[in-house]
Amino acid sequence: MFEFMNGKFVCGAAKADITPEESLIKDLYGLMSISYAGVLDPLFLRVLAFSDGGQKALVVSFDLDKAPNPVTWIPEIVGMTGISEENISYFSTHNHSAPLHTMRPGDPHAAPKTQEQKEALTLYEAFIKEKLFDAVREALENMQPAKMGYGWGESYINMNRNAEFYYEAEDGEIYPYVALGAHDSAPVDRSVFVMKIEDLNGTPLAFFVNYAVHCCTMFRNRYDEEGHMGISGDIAGNVSRSIEEKFLGSVAVWSSGAAGDVNPIIGNEVYYPSPEDGSRIEWLFPDAETIHTVMLSLAYRHFADILRVIRQISCTSDSVKVGGALEWSETPFVDSEEETYGIRLHLLRLGDVALCGIGGELFGSFGRQIRQNAPLKNTVVINHDASLIRDAGYIMDDEALARVRRKVPKKGMVPGAGNRIEAGKVGPSLEEHTKSLFQKVL
Repeated sequence: MFEFMNGKFVCGAAKADITPEESLIKDLYGLMSISYAGVLDPLFLRVLAFSDGGQKALVVSFDLDKAPNPVTWIPEIVGMTGISEENISYFSTHNHSAPLHTMRPGDPHAAPKTQEQKEALTLYEAFIKEKLFDAVREALENMQPAKMGYGWGESYINMNRNAEFYYEAEDGEIYPYVALGAHDSAPVDRSVFVMKIEDLNGTPLAFFVNYAVHCCTMFRNRYDEEGHMGISGDIAGNVSRSIEEKFLGSVAVWSSGAAGDVNPIIGNEVYYPSPEDGSRIEWLFPDAETIHTVMLSLAYRHFADILRVIRQISCTSDSVKVGGALEWSETPFVDSEEETYGIRLHLLRLGDVALCGIGGELFGSFGRQIRQNAPLKNTVVINHDASLIRDAGYIMDDEALARVRRKVPKKGMVPGAGNRIEAGKVGPSLEEHTKSLFQKVL
């Protein structure tokens, strides 16, 4: 392992294939307890290791719905490496087309139904864990002197997904309601951030990408005639692999920005209003191959946008301060004086770059609030950061809460519509705690 020098930036990277073995696939399941029948493209975990000669840090990413088992695995990583929890960014791409992997007793969509499913889940989790700890060791062993650079661009593959529908009741009354769809007039953050790390000879070692979009293009794809899904890394996984194939030997981490209310511009689930009464109609692509081609078209468009940013980056920083901090936002529920709505906030500083992790699915307006108020210009939000410690779910702003709480004779169908957040509390709390996080690392 490289001998660290105070004040000098070093970086190491590693990745591991975490696609489940064929023998497990039939007994694994995903969101909404949907079963799998095959693999469309592979899944990976990726690890980036950093040090400024004093503090070390890790960025750990999974092509999965959630980052697995953070309650026990993060402390085990701390014990193995000596890196503090504050300096570990541990997240998923929130990929809707990957098998679930961690027992979640409180999640009605993620409970094993059979003994075979429980056993497959246990085996798959153990497989992921082995790959994770091997990759962490490899990334640390690969550390070498490095230089960092970064840049911003735009990518136009996302849209606000909380669409407004207008239901016409039998008496002629019109009721507006919110459901998944295309809310074209709503603001959406299309900025893409790219961090590039090179060795001292200019060879790319690692990339970090951040963009606000749900990785749900392939969700509910029809891999076979029975309606089982095919496993896919979706947009994030295919973008990371495209970068790695372009820059051989590098590891490319893709992270979701504040995408709680942001979808790709097209996905397997197509929604539109009925011409008869305004009800929402759902249509699915008839086969996995067609929507997989559509997904790849989005991924390659996104990759092209990222590549334009990469070409403009000059890696000149060889002295990069590393540090992290944790905070918890606690605000009231509308229906309880004893419980609180908790959001885990994490900040990892890498020189002039701040990675702000959120233990839930932050809505876009809150993401913009954090970035606008941040003292470091190059601040990005990462959804799904260790969210299984205490999942905050959809972190909705007051405008969204008001929309989903309207009383209408039609089910809204927006994820998070049953949210118990008290309006007017979350925004100020996020502002207070992110300010505190920056004070700790600056």
